[in-house]
Amino acid sequence: MKNDFNIAGENKGGKTYGCIIKLFDQSPEKPSVLAFLKENVIFAGYIIPNIVNYGLDTDFFECFYAKNGRGDISFAATRYHDSAQVFCKEQDPSTVRNFVSLVKDKGIKRISGNFDFVEQMKAYFAEATFEEGKVAILDNKTVPGSQTRYPCLRADTMEDFIKLAELLMEDESFAKNYSVDSLSKQFYERSRSKNGRNYYISDDKGVVLCHVGTYAECSDLAVIGGVKTRNGFYGNGYATALICYLKNILGKEGKSIILYFYDPELLSFYNRFGFLQLESCAKIELF
Repeated sequence: MKNDFNIAGENKGGKTYGCIIKLFDQSPEKPSVLAFLKENVIFAGYIIPNIVNYGLDTDFFECFYAKNGRGDISFAATRYHDSAQVFCKEQDPSTVRNFVSLVKDKGIKRISGNFDFVEQMKAYFAEATFEEGKVAILDNKTVPGSQTRYPCLRADTMEDFIKLAELLMEDESFAKNYSVDSLSKQFYERSRSKNGRNYYISDDKGVVLCHVGTYAECSDLAVIGGVKTRNGFYGNGYATALICYLKNILGKEGKSIILYFYDPELLSFYNRFGFLQLESCAKIELF
């Protein structure tokens, strides 16, 4: 603990948040935090790859942890720009209150994580939008992929990422949280840091019809997100083709896949690909 604080009890990165401590690359607790996250990997799909790829000394990414009364790690959260991903194994009211202080201090606008913890945020943010969802993990090494009938392209240039961001802006949940500029820059950042990749199908004029990407990756894990078909082009199998294509690639790389979704009608759709282990998650948007 001495490596995380100075004599006055101040965290090296600034103020402290009660029992919640900021983690650094040189913190002695880093191996314990990573072990805690790997034991609960279904809720740490974003957290683990971000720690691996970005490290803990950047201005846009931070990690925090807390211990229970027995001295075991029981809470971990990360901030990526203005979003937070959190997992709390034991529901302690003081951890909730301290995390709320952190959220307000850091200007966080979106929080996602295990349902039991995120639900408690509603009591502190009365005007926030709350959604319950599901998180599923696929051991891709045991589920065979399918062949695709459409050419699936990988985005590489900023022009590609701008086109994908423009497509995703058709989705209200993206449009209210991002701009084309901010989303395309995040895609570019993830691509260059090898923390994400984007695939798409386009027509013969170059109009993007569908997108699927990984929003976080490390050596043995990937999070799929941004599944979006252009309005008016549903029912052609574009999303199925892209998911199968990406699933095959990740399977060859030996990666398990995590998926978060908030529309219950999509459950049967994702079941077809082998996403069968489900846990409750939630997200809250603060405006």
